[in-house]
Amino acid sequence: MLALLSSLSLAADHDLAMDLKVVDPLGHALVDESVALPYEQHFPMTLGKTDYVVFVEAKHEGRKAEVLVHVFKGDPVDEVEIATPSLLLNPDERREKTSTTSAPRGVKDDGGTKLKLLDWSVEAEWGWAGRDWMTDTRTSKLDKNQVVLVWAGAPLLRSSDDASPVRMQAALREPGVDLMPVEVIEDGDLLHVRTLGSPGGACHALPNNGLDGYVLDLWVAKEDLALVVPRTFEVTYSDETSTTVDAGVAIYPLDGKTRIADSELVVRADTGDFLFDAALPKGSVGLGYGLSEARPPVESEQVVQPTSSGGVGVTLAGPVKIPGYDSSRIGQAFRIGEIYEFEGMERTGAVVKTNCSAHLVTVQPARIKPLADDTILVGLGAERPTVESGTIPVYWPDGSVAGTGPAPEDLEFSKRETRACKEIVLDTTPMPVIDGITYEPEADNILSLCWDKADL
Repeated sequence: MLALLSSLSLAADHDLAMDLKVVDPLGHALVDESVALPYEQHFPMTLGKTDYVVFVEAKHEGRKAEVLVHVFKGDPVDEVEIATPSLLLNPDERREKTSTTSAPRGVKDDGGTKLKLLDWSVEAEWGWAGRDWMTDTRTSKLDKNQVVLVWAGAPLLRSSDDASPVRMQAALREPGVDLMPVEVIEDGDLLHVRTLGSPGGACHALPNNGLDGYVLDLWVAKEDLALVVPRTFEVTYSDETSTTVDAGVAIYPLDGKTRIADSELVVRADTGDFLFDAALPKGSVGLGYGLSEARPPVESEQVVQPTSSGGVGVTLAGPVKIPGYDSSRIGQAFRIGEIYEFEGMERTGAVVKTNCSAHLVTVQPARIKPLADDTILVGLGAERPTVESGTIPVYWPDGSVAGTGPAPEDLEFSKRETRACKEIVLDTTPMPVIDGITYEPEADNILSLCWDKADL
């Protein structure tokens, strides 16, 4: 990993930096430091009786950085370029290059040995030098009525001192797993939140959710929130592709690697139905957001056949993919919008719209097909039915108020009891049907709710 001088990050208003070393034929370092990108400098020097000028240029473009070292021989009026050692680098990739030229008469090294050849060398590595805004974001304060995304595997507390929390699903934390949108009631050591009851078409409206229709007060830890895009943003890349991301899309760091596109750090984004890479501008990551409706699906007669990994197109930042795509099914395709031809380039652009994002991607022309009768449309999850939030008071088993929700039709009251309770299975994901085997939910996947007879 690139080791950058902390003073550089503090003193310069740049998020990209390079460890750069340029060495002249005598072994003297012309440059040996971390420099902010872009960087330019020239170094006049004399070897023997011959004048030289070394121009050093380092810059970032697209997804790579380039270092050019131009070595000129002669006086400024009649100089001739004699060597150009150069490097083209991915982030966190260290490489070196040497160009060799003949030495003029009279050139000796520091030990007095005459040189017949001159070696001009460059060594470099570059990467992200900006703030760790992924970590910084977790300390930000949340306002009442903002929406946050809770990991489906996070502990859900019924009170701030609940010693036996429940959870929606298994405790996975990676792009593509389920997240539950909830409303913030109060920030604190533990976050007081309220379930939405009917998240409808919102990004990450949790499928197979046993709490549909219930508006319950719960407490969660702030570290169990996913980072999100707090407001809609659009970025157009230098290769003419683009991405628009709506509020509420979850954001993750790339796993184990750094990628940079157009001077911005690339992250992985998850809409709930799609995964894609995006180069986020500053201020585009947070913890809370305002709820908005999902984008309507495209109704065109053109489709793109996904790649074997579920890819439907590529921007400069990376692929747009369908998670969990099953390539064994024949005839699958994804609807696309307008088609573009990029000027001067042998590639096709297509508009791809997901439930909470839109992209102008490049695609292989052969993958674009007309919609046929036997096409199996894939990509966006099935439209979820609208669930109306119940208004009947709901209680915890200890008698404290839990919130509101519907009353189960099979709720039974004994003759002497005015309150009845029922266990709600939170994870209603369909399980495989195997003869002789009955699926039993985990104990921490069950929530007990109660109803008062007088409220019904």
